[in-house]
Amino acid sequence: GNNWGLADPKIQLEAISKVNFERQKLLNTSEARVFAAREGIVAEVGGGYRVMAQTSVGELLKPQSNSGDWKMRKDAYASINSKRFDFAIVDRSGLLALAVEYQGKGHHREKSFMRDAVKREVCRRAGVPFLEVEPGMKPSELRGHVMRMLAPTSARDSGTSELDPGASTPIAT
Repeated sequence: GNNWGLADPKIQLEAISKVNFERQKLLNTSEARVFAAREGIVAEVGGGYRVMAQTSVGELLKPQSNSGDWKMRKDAYASINSKRFDFAIVDRSGLLALAVEYQGKGHHREKSFMRDAVKREVCRRAGVPFLEVEPGMKPSELRGHVMRMLAPTSARDSGTSELDPGASTPIAT
């Protein structure tokens, strides 16, 4: 499709000057619950991990400079750069440690499925774990998955804690 020259910042400024803007929520209610749970789990894992929401895949992953020719790398990067991870857990140095996709309603339509397939494959090729959170996943299950993926040595302690009264309540519906 033609974007009518919208790559030019002067035309972008003209386009945005014609309408007013309003804030919108970064996350819907279910995603916000998953985000809050994930932040708690990551704090528990320790090691300086941080949770990011709606993060550009192209900001976190790029083709290796010795992989394919420049055109292959350019096309591969263009294929991921406009996509976002629902949640990205980055390590202390800012590198992607775990990509998380929340499978909310409508995620099983073909286009969404294929978008997720691209994200799943780029993570596999980069050696980054990819976690798909299904609606109704319990916090204890989520905790177990994250603990196993981020801290393999602490995975043995992935059971439900008595201090976690919401452990059996689904995080998102």
